Amino acid sequence: MFQYGNYSSEAEDLRAVIEYFTGVNRSTVAVLGHSKGGNVVLLYASKYHDISAVVNVSGCFDLKRGIKERLGENFLEKLKKDGYIDVQTRTDEIIPVEDALEFAKIIPNHKLEIVEGADHRYSSHQDELASIVLPFIKECLQYVDDLSK
Repeated sequence: MFQYGNYSSEAEDLRAVIEYFTGVNRSTVAVLGHSKGGNVVLLYASKYHDISAVVNVSGCFDLKRGIKERLGENFLEKLKKDGYIDVQTRTDEIIPVEDALEFAKIIPNHKLEIVEGADHRYSSHQDELASIVLPFIKECLQYVDDLSK
């Protein structure tokens, strides 16, 4: 069966990792995913509800967008005929800022941060990204620590 993206499988892989850490007496307070990984951590959190915080960095809100550009106009017909398709890779996929705004509308207790001028990989903005994400993760750790006292 053909699956584009296979998000469910990756969320299950993440589940196995978190269960492993739980089994060795380690807790997972937050998960972070970039691009496709952002969507995977959101899917995981919506399914399992065992993570205190999720960080979605440049996840795509509309997963249908970009399929034709990557797989080609008639990808299903080509797949049936040839048994494979060539996936077109773009050098720097752009996720519109509107996607972040759409996530902000539907996710409760959501904090949105926009890194102005950053490309999809945050090539020239990694320090700025880290200065946003790390304090958030530390805040989550402190919150969980306070709950356990």
